[in-house]
Amino acid sequence: VTFNSKYIPADVCFIYYEPKQWIWIFADTVCGHIISKFTDFYTTLAVLVIILILDCTTLFKLRMNNKLVSTPSSFQVSSNQSSSSSDTVQRRRRNTEIRFFWQTLYQNALFFYEISNFYYLCDLFGNQWAVFFTSTFPWEICHAMDGMIIVLFHFRWSHIRRAPANVNSTAAYSRRKPSDRNVTE
Repeated sequence: VTFNSKYIPADVCFIYYEPKQWIWIFADTVCGHIISKFTDFYTTLAVLVIILILDCTTLFKLRMNNKLVSTPSSFQVSSNQSSSSSDTVQRRRRNTEIRFFWQTLYQNALFFYEISNFYYLCDLFGNQWAVFFTSTFPWEICHAMDGMIIVLFHFRWSHIRRAPANVNSTAAYSRRKPSDRNVTE
């Protein structure tokens, strides 16, 4: 991958995969260090910290909303069909928000694990297999597990448990009896 423009020459500003060592290598230049630290590491870290701050804010708001919902109010609405259906809708919405909250926590933890492996843990090893399993492999597993986390938190298992629906047949049929057909022999 090269960061190519007329202002940044590709021969001093690049990143490449070294198949003999099984690692990604940034150019050993000022531009390579800028790409490595600022463009890649610090930007990713800043985004993850912002997401963590938003997650903490969400946790605070979820706890406040749960306290408000669980405390009885002085004005009790009679239990009729509309209030019970609105309670059900509100409960479903709250459960969805909680699932989104846990999803972002797991995804954020996964990406923190990945960048700590890629930038720090892999430097502790000299064996190419150990370096591979602490740099490149976590990078790929992180993106695969990210998709799995989404599926686990938002897959509707009820679709699997349902009885199969009636499916119209695509077989051709005729209304005439076999004796009514003109058969020529």
